[in-house]
Amino acid sequence: QFTHPYPALDKLIIYSILEDSKGRLHFGTDKGLFTLTENDSLVITGKEEGLTDDKVRVLFEDRKERLWIGTMKNLYYIEDKKIVNFNRKFNIPDAPVTSIIQDSTGRILVSTYDFGVFVIGDGIKSKMIQTINRASGLHNDRILFNLLDPAGQLLWLGTPTGLAFVDWKKYLDSG
Repeated sequence: QFTHPYPALDKLIIYSILEDSKGRLHFGTDKGLFTLTENDSLVITGKEEGLTDDKVRVLFEDRKERLWIGTMKNLYYIEDKKIVNFNRKFNIPDAPVTSIIQDSTGRILVSTYDFGVFVIGDGIKSKMIQTINRASGLHNDRILFNLLDPAGQLLWLGTPTGLAFVDWKKYLDSG
C-alpha cells in the first residue's frame, strides 16, 4: 500500500527525486526544489531564494557534492548555501534542461531542449564551455536525455528525431 508522507507535495508535479551523498532527499517540482531535512521537515527553494524559474525538472549531485538544478529555463548550482544561475554567470542562452551527467574527467554535460549539450570544463571555475549541437554533427539540438556508458566510451543522446552517439574519448581527444 502506498502512503503520502508529505502533504505539502501532494498537489505538486514531481519531476525529479535525488538522494544526495549526505542522505538528504531533494524533490524537483513545479513549485521549486523541496529538500527533506534531518528533522523530517521540507525546506523549499524557489523564486524567493534565487531560482528565476521554479519548475525544477532535473537534479544532479557532482563529485564535489555540488547540487545542480535544471529548470525549464536555466541551470543553477548550489555552492556555499547560495544559488548561482549558471546561465547568467557564463552568459549562455536560457533553455530547458533535460538531463545532467558528469564524465570521468569531471566535466558536467548538460542536455538542453534547444541548444544541444553544454559541456562544462572541469568544474565551475573553468570558463571553458563547449557546445555539442548541429554545428558539431547532431541532427537535432533538442536533447531529451543523455547517457555515458559505464566505461565512459560512448555518449548517447536521445532526441525527438532518434538516437545519436559519439565516441566520447575520441571527441575529448579531438579538442
